[in-house]
Amino acid sequence: MPEVLYLRWDQRKDGLTEGWKDLSPAQVVSGFQTNIASALAIIAEATSPAERDVVVFCLYVHMMLRVRDFEYKAGKFPESDYASMKASLEEEAAAILAEIARLESTTAAATSLKDQKGSSI
Repeated sequence: MPEVLYLRWDQRKDGLTEGWKDLSPAQVVSGFQTNIASALAIIAEATSPAERDVVVFCLYVHMMLRVRDFEYKAGKFPESDYASMKASLEEEAAAILAEIARLESTTAAATSLKDQKGSSI
């Protein structure tokens, strides 16, 4: 192929995120805080406290990945430390996704059982 068909937004010259590179750390943190506040407002609509707890923790892990990535790019961590922190957070994220899947299957099974009981009456 003569040229690359796709470039990541954060690596594309004059892309949508080009201006983000000039933001100060305080501006980046403020943006993260705004994103978190918006996400928490949406999460508050979840149907149960257990679901809210899982999703809030998931948001925490996701934001920690973003913060650590920002800090690494700012030169605050050597690559080996960053790789270790990132791997740890990604393992935590995988565990969260597994727990969400377990909760969803449990809920689906309970709903199915309830529907079966209701139809036999």
